[in-house]
Amino acid sequence: PDVYRKHALGLIAQHLHQGFQTKTIMCKAFYDSSTFRQGLSGEGSSESTRSFQPCITKRLRWRVTKEAVEAEMRRQSVTRVDFRFCLNWHANEWDRNDSELMPNNDQDSAPTV
Repeated sequence: PDVYRKHALGLIAQHLHQGFQTKTIMCKAFYDSSTFRQGLSGEGSSESTRSFQPCITKRLRWRVTKEAVEAEMRRQSVTRVDFRFCLNWHANEWDRNDSELMPNNDQDSAPTV
């Protein structure tokens, strides 16, 4: 569960100010003692605390426009967008240097739609 939380925090933090991307976040729950929930020293301040830093990983920089989707639908001769459509589109674009779908793919960035 800790890995999931780190990645979930990373997906949010990558769009926030850089200070949030390296900030340690303490996960708290309603069933924790009030001392722990308030972050006070004492109970819960030992190794039992659930503190994480966001895990931000490199992602593909997809840039998806309505026109690009329509053109790809024509190329694939399909009438709906589904998982297979996306995989075929990605496979077709992966090796292209002039891909509009994945411009500057060697740079770290979040996908845009």
